[in-house]
Amino acid sequence: MASKIRPAVTSDLDFIFDLIYQGAIDRHFNPLIAQSPNAKQGFYRNLQAILTERQRLDNNAKAYASIYEVDGASIGFLIISAMEGQSGNELWMCSVTPTHRKQGYGSKLLDFVLPQFKSNNRALYARCEPESEIMFQMLLKRGFELISDSSSPTRILVMPKK
Repeated sequence: MASKIRPAVTSDLDFIFDLIYQGAIDRHFNPLIAQSPNAKQGFYRNLQAILTERQRLDNNAKAYASIYEVDGASIGFLIISAMEGQSGNELWMCSVTPTHRKQGYGSKLLDFVLPQFKSNNRALYARCEPESEIMFQMLLKRGFELISDSSSPTRILVMPKK
């Protein structure tokens, strides 16, 4: 099987959105995306801006997306975003198609991107919903530390600067 991770392009928009929308239904991402037509539409426009302008509309931060392909088919994505007002970045979203989960593809996506942040002396943050226990454990295994889980059910993690 030939696999690669490449920059996401506009034609990847529906693939990424569909994975996020389903993830929102399952509460792996903000459920408002699936519950509110206005939130759904706004989020879709936000993804468009990330793919075309490398910019998030919701917080005016720089962002980019990558696609994981196996044998020419998209099977996963991740989005990295600068953090507003902080000297760090966020692993904003990451998902793999349901048929490709628990096969190591999510780990490969993380292992592709994390060394870039370990070497540039910038903290990398991530947020995990309670339903995303597998991702939470994957991040802990890669050196992320839990920094908050008390004020909301969403857990905040950081991979400290080295």
